[in-house]
Amino acid sequence: MAKHRTTDVWELDALAPDVIVKIIRDGITDVMNDDLRQAFVALAAKDRDMLKQVSENWEHVKWSISTKDDFQSWNIGESR
Repeated sequence: MAKHRTTDVWELDALAPDVIVKIIRDGITDVMNDDLRQAFVALAAKDRDMLKQVSENWEHVKWSISTKDDFQSWNIGESR
């Protein structure tokens, strides 16, 4: 206790795992900004979709990079 400068000590092994999970989850959600989290989740989904599109069109991606094509104007689904 002195090493960590606290007098608050809990023996977590005395609690059931589901109780520990609830304590941690409640502690996080109490201080979490849900609007910010939702924005992050949406951005992550958009990025996942982009990576999926890149994967599905890898040959075109390689060609675009190897020919120094303007990568910013490349749009998956449009034919050249």
